[in-house]
Amino acid sequence: MSKEVKTVNTSAKALAAEMMATFEAYKQANDERLAEIESKSSADTLLDEKLRKLDKRIDYLSLKSARPPESEAAPETREQNAAWSRYLRNGDESGLARLDTKAFSSVSDSQGGYLAPPELDRLIESRLMQASPMRQIATVRQTSAGTYRKPVSLGVAADWATET
Repeated sequence: MSKEVKTVNTSAKALAAEMMATFEAYKQANDERLAEIESKSSADTLLDEKLRKLDKRIDYLSLKSARPPESEAAPETREQNAAWSRYLRNGDESGLARLDTKAFSSVSDSQGGYLAPPELDRLIESRLMQASPMRQIATVRQTSAGTYRKPVSLGVAADWATET
């Protein structure tokens, strides 16, 4: 008895090749469907179902190609995540204090203080968006200056004119 092993090749070239093969199959099935509509004035339900499946496959592949590549988290990120996990679950601040000391010794502004992990930051932001209608409409713009000046048009002035 032999053991079957399947490997998943997620490289960009393999993904593009699979997308093109699926698209060619979609074009061929659609051409068959159009020829059938012209000859019988109705489409076969099996061809319609095949087109729906191919359409879903193309959508899946396009979403998969738009994802960022999977990469191993940096050791520093893993350490931060572990420290945050210990703090949130047990209230243990020792890991955060050690990271805080490391952050103070670096010259990078982005690592100063207790920063929430990106996953937690996105979760908080999404919950705020759901809770506040204004946050759903507003656009957040990050600036490095202390003030933000936006040019505003005051519109045109209008007056009533007398009839002549």
